[in-house]
Amino acid sequence: MWGAGLLLVAGCGGNDGGGAGKPSAAADKALVDGVNKGCRQYLKPETVATALGHERFVDVTGSFRGPDHVPGGCTVNISATAGAAPNGPRGNVPYLSLEVDDLRSPGLAAKFANDACDTRRRSDITKVFRGPQLACGTFAPEPAGAYLRGGTIRAYASEGRRTVEVSVEGVTDETLKQDREHAFQLLSDARAVVRTKK
Repeated sequence: MWGAGLLLVAGCGGNDGGGAGKPSAAADKALVDGVNKGCRQYLKPETVATALGHERFVDVTGSFRGPDHVPGGCTVNISATAGAAPNGPRGNVPYLSLEVDDLRSPGLAAKFANDACDTRRRSDITKVFRGPQLACGTFAPEPAGAYLRGGTIRAYASEGRRTVEVSVEGVTDETLKQDREHAFQLLSDARAVVRTKK
């Protein structure tokens, strides 16, 4: 389902010579290189491309510290004008992001992931999802500070003393199920890498 061939369904080619609905080879390479470098191998380019769908990929910004690139995070940016939030910036905006942190304690990491999906602690979320291997996710319909119109899905998990969080913006009622699946797959990809860290 998440094969590399799915890179071709992403709308990151736009008007740069790839033809309608199909990105150019240069656009594919930019996404692959951007995700591999900006996200330090935590995310798979093919999964990111599938999650982007027809959004126009721009670049990836990443900030990681430490010998194992923990803590840190990355953001995949798209070009969005019509879909930008009313009070958000126009042009290039974040679409999905990853955060990895080291809480130095497995107990604290597990508590963070559980608390993040507790509706008693979060008044902005309206839906909670359960994912594989004790992962959880939330949906907030109109979160403060969003860059895109629609809601935001956040998926959380812990691996040992480390926490992993993925967010996807611009979620609508029509895309909720699909975006939730993408968020959990991105989370799963990152968790697999986190497990290799000491």
